[in-house]
Amino acid sequence: MSIQLLKKNTDIDQDMDVYRKNLFRHRFRNISIAVAVIVFAAFCIGGLWISMQNRTFETYEVMKSFERTDAMTTKYTEFQDYVLKYGKDGISCVDSNNQMVWSQTYSIQEPVVSVCQNS
Repeated sequence: MSIQLLKKNTDIDQDMDVYRKNLFRHRFRNISIAVAVIVFAAFCIGGLWISMQNRTFETYEVMKSFERTDAMTTKYTEFQDYVLKYGKDGISCVDSNNQMVWSQTYSIQEPVVSVCQNS
């Protein structure tokens, strides 16, 4: 059995140091790019949300209009493709041409309508 003494190779240590530095730079660059993309996307989404919340309409177009023939206390609410007209003396459902679909009479002091999907 013989014992050999080896001289430490400093070139390998320097190469590993260079490799570690390059690896750190590569990871740092990739993480920086990912953070920049996420921040940019957040600013875009935030700007879009703010613009949608603060928009105003300048013009409108009247599609149909009807003469009001009911009492001033009659209230309206949307129900599916129809309009519900209700008041103290009854409720009725009319379509987009103001044609009555159904009607129900009653006597209530302060009627309240709650619409949920199909009912």
